[in-house]
Amino acid sequence: MMAEKFEITRADIIPVADYAKERAQRRKRIAEIKRNRRLAVGPFATFYFENFETMWHQVHEMLFIEKGGDGQIADELSSQYTLAYTSRNPRRDGSWRRIVVRAGRANATARTKLGYFAPGALERAGRAGQGVD
Repeated sequence: MMAEKFEITRADIIPVADYAKERAQRRKRIAEIKRNRRLAVGPFATFYFENFETMWHQVHEMLFIEKGGDGQIADELSSQYTLAYTSRNPRRDGSWRRIVVRAGRANATARTKLGYFAPGALERAGRAGQGVD
Protein backbone atom coordinates (compact mmCIF):
# COMPACT_ATOMS: atom_id res chain seq x y z
CA MET A 1 0.00 0.00 0.00
CA MET A 2 1.31 3.46 -0.90
CA ALA A 3 1.75 5.84 2.02
CA GLU A 4 -0.69 8.74 2.17
CA LYS A 5 0.86 11.98 0.91
CA PHE A 6 0.75 15.08 3.09
CA GLU A 7 3.03 17.52 1.31
CA ILE A 8 2.68 18.85 -2.22
CA THR A 9 6.01 19.03 -4.05
CA ARG A 10 7.11 20.42 -7.41
CA ALA A 11 6.81 16.90 -8.84
CA ASP A 12 3.05 16.96 -8.07
CA ILE A 13 2.41 20.08 -10.18
CA ILE A 14 1.02 19.56 -13.67
CA PRO A 15 1.25 22.12 -16.49
CA VAL A 16 -1.44 24.83 -16.32
CA ALA A 17 -2.62 23.92 -19.84
CA ASP A 18 -3.23 20.31 -18.74
CA TYR A 19 -5.03 21.49 -15.60
CA ALA A 20 -7.22 23.81 -17.72
CA LYS A 21 -8.46 20.83 -19.75
CA GLU A 22 -9.51 18.95 -16.57
CA ARG A 23 -10.54 21.96 -14.50
CA ALA A 24 -14.34 21.76 -14.76
CA GLN A 25 -14.39 18.06 -13.88
CA ARG A 26 -11.90 18.49 -11.01
CA ARG A 27 -13.81 21.46 -9.54
CA LYS A 28 -17.00 19.40 -9.47
CA ARG A 29 -15.23 16.50 -7.72
CA ILE A 30 -13.51 18.76 -5.16
CA ALA A 31 -16.81 20.47 -4.33
CA GLU A 32 -18.25 17.06 -3.42
CA ILE A 33 -15.20 16.16 -1.33
CA LYS A 34 -15.18 19.50 0.52
CA ARG A 35 -18.89 19.33 1.36
CA ASN A 36 -18.15 16.68 4.01
CA ARG A 37 -14.95 18.30 5.28
CA ARG A 38 -16.53 21.43 6.77
CA LEU A 39 -17.43 21.89 10.44
CA ALA A 40 -19.15 24.96 11.87
CA VAL A 41 -17.82 25.80 15.34
CA GLY A 42 -20.14 28.66 16.14
CA PRO A 43 -21.78 31.56 14.35
CA PHE A 44 -18.51 33.10 13.17
CA ALA A 45 -16.09 30.25 12.47
CA THR A 46 -15.89 27.19 10.26
CA PHE A 47 -13.09 24.63 10.08
CA TYR A 48 -12.21 23.15 6.71
CA PHE A 49 -10.33 19.88 6.95
CA GLU A 50 -8.07 19.71 3.94
CA ASN A 51 -6.25 16.71 2.54
CA PHE A 52 -3.66 16.24 -0.18
CA GLU A 53 -6.29 16.26 -2.94
CA THR A 54 -8.02 19.46 -1.80
CA MET A 55 -4.72 21.27 -1.28
CA TRP A 56 -3.43 20.04 -4.67
CA HIS A 57 -6.56 21.53 -6.21
CA GLN A 58 -6.08 24.82 -4.36
CA VAL A 59 -2.49 25.20 -5.54
CA HIS A 60 -3.47 24.48 -9.14
CA GLU A 61 -6.40 26.92 -8.95
CA MET A 62 -4.05 29.68 -7.79
CA LEU A 63 -1.60 28.90 -10.59
CA PHE A 64 -4.45 28.85 -13.14
CA ILE A 65 -6.14 32.05 -11.95
CA GLU A 66 -3.08 34.19 -11.24
CA LYS A 67 -1.09 32.99 -14.28
CA GLY A 68 2.20 33.55 -12.47
CA GLY A 69 4.04 30.85 -14.40
CA ASP A 70 6.88 28.77 -13.03
CA GLY A 71 7.98 31.62 -10.77
CA GLN A 72 4.74 31.34 -8.82
CA ILE A 73 5.05 27.62 -8.10
CA ALA A 74 7.67 27.92 -5.35
CA ASP A 75 5.63 30.65 -3.66
CA GLU A 76 2.45 28.54 -3.71
CA LEU A 77 4.24 25.49 -2.35
CA SER A 78 5.85 27.46 0.49
CA SER A 79 2.43 28.79 1.51
CA GLN A 80 1.01 25.37 2.40
CA TYR A 81 1.15 24.20 6.00
CA THR A 82 0.01 20.92 7.49
CA LEU A 83 -0.87 20.40 11.12
CA ALA A 84 -1.96 16.98 12.30
CA TYR A 85 -2.64 15.71 15.78
CA THR A 86 -3.30 12.23 17.08
CA SER A 87 -3.71 11.66 20.79
CA ARG A 88 -1.63 8.95 22.41
CA ASN A 89 -4.32 8.61 25.07
CA PRO A 90 -6.70 5.83 23.95
CA ARG A 91 -9.29 6.42 26.71
CA ARG A 92 -12.72 7.46 25.42
CA ASP A 93 -13.73 9.02 28.72
CA GLY A 94 -15.00 12.45 27.66
CA SER A 95 -12.32 14.21 29.68
CA TRP A 96 -10.84 17.62 28.82
CA ARG A 97 -7.49 17.32 27.07
CA ARG A 98 -5.19 20.32 26.87
CA ILE A 99 -3.28 21.00 23.65
CA VAL A 100 -0.12 23.09 23.44
CA VAL A 101 1.16 24.15 20.01
CA ARG A 102 4.43 26.04 19.69
CA ALA A 103 5.73 27.71 16.56
CA GLY A 104 9.26 26.66 15.64
CA ARG A 105 10.25 30.09 14.31
CA ALA A 106 10.67 33.34 16.22
CA ASN A 107 8.52 35.32 13.76
CA ALA A 108 5.65 32.79 13.63
CA THR A 109 2.56 32.65 15.81
CA ALA A 110 0.51 29.54 16.47
CA ARG A 111 -3.19 30.23 16.99
CA THR A 112 -5.00 27.26 18.43
CA LYS A 113 -7.76 26.27 20.76
CA LEU A 114 -6.78 25.36 24.32
CA GLY A 115 -7.87 21.75 24.04
CA TYR A 116 -10.77 19.43 23.35
CA PHE A 117 -13.06 16.92 25.01
CA ALA A 118 -12.12 13.33 24.32
CA PRO A 119 -14.72 11.14 22.65
CA GLY A 120 -17.07 9.56 25.10
CA ALA A 121 -19.06 12.20 26.98
CA LEU A 122 -21.30 13.21 24.09
CA GLU A 123 -21.55 9.64 22.87
CA ARG A 124 -22.73 8.52 26.32
CA ALA A 125 -25.15 11.46 26.57
CA GLY A 126 -26.67 10.53 23.20
CA ARG A 127 -27.10 6.89 24.21
CA ALA A 128 -28.50 7.77 27.66
CA GLY A 129 -31.71 9.05 26.11
CA GLN A 130 -32.05 5.76 24.25
CA GLY A 131 -31.62 3.55 27.30
CA VAL A 132 -28.28 2.16 26.06
CA ASP A 133 -25.83 3.59 28.59
